[in-house]
Amino acid sequence: ITQKISCELNLSVDNERILALSLYASLALSTIFSILLARSFGRRSTILVALHLSVIVSVICALVPNYITLLLSRIAIGFCIGINYTPISIYMAEICTDKKILAFAITVTSVGYSFGGGWAGGLGYLLLE
Repeated sequence: ITQKISCELNLSVDNERILALSLYASLALSTIFSILLARSFGRRSTILVALHLSVIVSVICALVPNYITLLLSRIAIGFCIGINYTPISIYMAEICTDKKILAFAITVTSVGYSFGGGWAGGLGYLLLE
């Protein structure tokens, strides 16, 4: 959490720790439910709904007025990312017939999550300065 956000929302060190933990905890918990959702509603539908929700929650996360809204939006974005991660890998395995292309696609997806998160954090930092 940047210092500017901490000052604007009057966050304590404990609040910052809870915010950091909330995203990763919800991401980890949601991967458990992602397969259940994919089996119930189909992988493609689960992926599309979670992607649309992640865009909406990202906008909410950018415009938060207080700590509670930020906390809830980080939990929601963690769930969206976690729900997408597992079904996307399985869905790619179903549609890619060539094993080399499949390995490349899964690698690009896995690296893309980290790379995208890094770019988003960097861009957010530059915009807030």
